[in-house]
Amino acid sequence: IEPTIESIMGISSWIWVLIAIVVAGGLVFVVSALRSNNSRRQSIVKGFTNGLLSILRTGRPVTIILITIAMWACYLAMSYAGFLMLGFEDSYNISLVMAWTVMNIGALGVAVPTPGGIGSYHYVAILTLTGLFSITNSDAAAYAFLTHGAQLILYTVVGFGFVLYLGSGWKLKRFAEMSQSDDNTVSS
Repeated sequence: IEPTIESIMGISSWIWVLIAIVVAGGLVFVVSALRSNNSRRQSIVKGFTNGLLSILRTGRPVTIILITIAMWACYLAMSYAGFLMLGFEDSYNISLVMAWTVMNIGALGVAVPTPGGIGSYHYVAILTLTGLFSITNSDAAAYAFLTHGAQLILYTVVGFGFVLYLGSGWKLKRFAEMSQSDDNTVSS
């Protein structure tokens, strides 16, 4: 059974067991929360459900879902590009599932409260690559620093661009409104 499971998307059977445990644990939490009298667990499940259903109330659920899928596809491409840039396709049996796994587990590292995910992302990405996919420590560290640095630069440049775009647009509009009000007081 091992070769069959391992050949599915290129990951080992114990990762499939881990995925099954996480999914089963989530289902047990949801079912037990809905059946129990614990208001905190019920409010978590209801809040999550209401959040998902709020997409339907926006009037543009298909657009939101398509943009979300496109966003996740970009994250996946960014994660996979790091493997290609470092030449991992020659040294390791990389796949999109591998990139997806590193991306999602790495997101947990970014969620640790450190400035910009610095240090925590690298640690988690290196552990994931060495522990799950048997990539050498130095190659895993190179991947972690490359992808985090590229993402940090991209987010900074795009963010700065939007600050300029939105900030200057607001200032120009505000300046025009102030000029019109000054004109109105002068003419009266």
